Amino acid sequence: MRSILLISTLLITSLVFSQRGTITGTLEEEGGPLPGATIMVKGTLNGTQTDFDGNYSIECNVGDILVIDYIGFVTREIVVTAAMFGGDGIAYSAPKVEVKPIQNSAYANALKKQKTGNLFPNIASTPYTYTKETGYRSFSRIQNINTKKNVVYLTYFKPDIYIDGSLNNKLAIKNIQSGNLPNNQNTLFQTVFRNNHDARFSIVSEKFQSTINASLSTGRNLYNSNSTTEKAVSGLFGYESKIPLTIRVNASSHIDNLANINGFQNLLIQNQFIEPTNALDTTASLLNTTRSKKTQNHFDSSLTASYSIIDEIDLESQSSITIDTAREQYEAQAGTLGFENAYTSTKEITTHQFQSNLSANTDFYISDWIGVDTSTNGKYIFNRLDYNFIERNGDIPLRIPNDLTKQVFELKNNATIDYDNFLFLTLSNVSYTSSIQESDWWIPQAMLSFVPTAAFYDIRSNFFNYANLSVRYGETVKDSPLLYRNYSHNALAITPENVTQFSNRIDLFFNPDLQLEQGKSFEVAASFKFIRHRLLLDIAYTEEENEKGVFPILEGGTFNLKNSANTSFHGLDIELTSDHIKSYDDNFNWSTSVSLSRKRIKVSKLLIDQPRIPVSGFSTINTNLIEGASPGVIVGTAFARGEDNTILTDENGNALVADQPQIIGDPIPDYNIGLSNTFSYKRFELGFTLDYQKGGDIWNGTQKAIEGFAGIDESFIEDGTYLNLKSITASYEFIDKNSNRTHDPFITSLKLSVYTHNIATWSAFKGATPYSTFFDGASSQGFNFFNTPITSQTGIQIIAKI
Repeated sequence: MRSILLISTLLITSLVFSQRGTITGTLEEEGGPLPGATIMVKGTLNGTQTDFDGNYSIECNVGDILVIDYIGFVTREIVVTAAMFGGDGIAYSAPKVEVKPIQNSAYANALKKQKTGNLFPNIASTPYTYTKETGYRSFSRIQNINTKKNVVYLTYFKPDIYIDGSLNNKLAIKNIQSGNLPNNQNTLFQTVFRNNHDARFSIVSEKFQSTINASLSTGRNLYNSNSTTEKAVSGLFGYESKIPLTIRVNASSHIDNLANINGFQNLLIQNQFIEPTNALDTTASLLNTTRSKKTQNHFDSSLTASYSIIDEIDLESQSSITIDTAREQYEAQAGTLGFENAYTSTKEITTHQFQSNLSANTDFYISDWIGVDTSTNGKYIFNRLDYNFIERNGDIPLRIPNDLTKQVFELKNNATIDYDNFLFLTLSNVSYTSSIQESDWWIPQAMLSFVPTAAFYDIRSNFFNYANLSVRYGETVKDSPLLYRNYSHNALAITPENVTQFSNRIDLFFNPDLQLEQGKSFEVAASFKFIRHRLLLDIAYTEEENEKGVFPILEGGTFNLKNSANTSFHGLDIELTSDHIKSYDDNFNWSTSVSLSRKRIKVSKLLIDQPRIPVSGFSTINTNLIEGASPGVIVGTAFARGEDNTILTDENGNALVADQPQIIGDPIPDYNIGLSNTFSYKRFELGFTLDYQKGGDIWNGTQKAIEGFAGIDESFIEDGTYLNLKSITASYEFIDKNSNRTHDPFITSLKLSVYTHNIATWSAFKGATPYSTFFDGASSQGFNFFNTPITSQTGIQIIAKI
């Protein structure tokens, strides 16, 4: 079953309230990023789409549910927590939560009048109704709170117009720690500065809302004085009438004057270490004679309209357009990087996507005990790829154009039956058809959820507060992209000794022989809350079967995309979180989270008549698909062994080499552990995050190259265990937002933070780079061949809010 695998980055960019912020990240799957995926705040019109590289940014509140949707993938729902805002948000899960920091004294007085202890309960377990319109109704405008039966009534200050904004300025120093390199020579890299400026301004009222975000990021790269620039502007405009309309516009630009095209950054590192006597001259020559520039531009705009026919039936439509352009320019002088003649290349990739959604939602009761929610969503997507590659090697020009289009229609029907707020059954089916691939009209999904604490009130206590047990089964399909973006295969035609001739011109496109990838999955999950909802335990076990996986196959010196393998997956995820453990006087606050992930993946069947399929690496050592083994097992030269697995030697005691390449390593780790802690005392806050991996084999090709490419590959297999101190953050809030002010100041919050990222890494071998892969490929885990080292960053951040 195909699913969205990764939301790779959760960063704080601007916070308007302590409960509200912006989450940015990247959606990926096995083949690379997911452009055009939709991320929506459930129950609202607030949404966005991923750009050309799968990047997204969305503003939301703590307690919101992010719905991630992509054609042929399982729809994922993720609850926004305070941890996603770096610990600055306030979770709504506790039965009695002090909502602070408070924006004004009037809101504080309103809270004092409120007698009900369960003001902001957990949405999944509370009988209270809540508004889905989280737009302009900010907490600072609440005048009075009144609870009648199961409804919370909020009274707001006049006038209805409200203005807020924030400024976020960050100055950072970036460098490479010498401990992250294979030896102590760190002369290639330099310490550089990076500046980030973000501004947000909103004007909202009962009928109209508008938000404009602008950001500018500039800096230097770590190799020379070339700069990188990122610019982004986005706007959200909404008007509430009989048919509420929301218009969203977003544009961004990124320029990298030393991109890793053709693995250029890896080649710089290689030149630094292989010939240390003249590496500086060689590296300087490469920097001065080679151009490696990448420019990316993104634009998207959407129009959303909703209309309620009656209270139980809602209609919603959304149309959007996305345009992404990537331009890569590469130039090498004659006699450098393996090119006998002068070499230049320019690659331009432009993608256009138009998407239109129409959905109908119903919500009604068929008895006092049974409620039914239904939804029908029709989605039409038009994709176009304009590709142009121009290459000149000496006097021989080469031009490769391509123009591909694809149309997709997807229909999803969903029904949820709610029995007395403790038993929920959801049934759905997806029908999918494509203009270039076959159709699949029956893609069922089902989930059963049981809340025993709502069914049996007697089991609840001050210690045990909440439980939710669920079982899910689903089938999915995944269509093939017009352009295969995973370039990990490109070096399979060369040896490590000839790596300077590496070129990423081998782009692969959709071909009509590809079938839909199909999948099935089964998941059992449990969620528990203890000690007045302050301790949360989430456990999930997942099994998946994926069929007809698409990989590049090398045949006759040419790569072709084919449905190559079926895989199986077993995964266990456990997360224990404690929120806002307070001291008696509430001055001290502690939040912590620890997660454990253990995953096992096997190739259940090869669909190509070959004993193994290389997917990444070199011609002599590579990662492979082999039946019964983990995807990506490392195959290379190995020691000859006897029947008792002892290494065989010659008469001089030298180890013998096996006649054929063997499996010498498995990159899949035993497990991963993440730990984060946030401590606060009054207006001071301190937080840190640790990342630990146990096991996972790595081929240390960097060390083999330094030793002159001599030796057996098996002798360069390393233990991938590492511990990384990912971040330390200390911050201080200069404005006491709990003070009894008679008026609101212009600046409601001023926060200074000092932070550091990747400041220390402990690994089983020197030069390990846990977050880098071979030539930045998506399928090259377990390969270390002058991979880009971990970048450390230390900086100061100032956030001002009005």
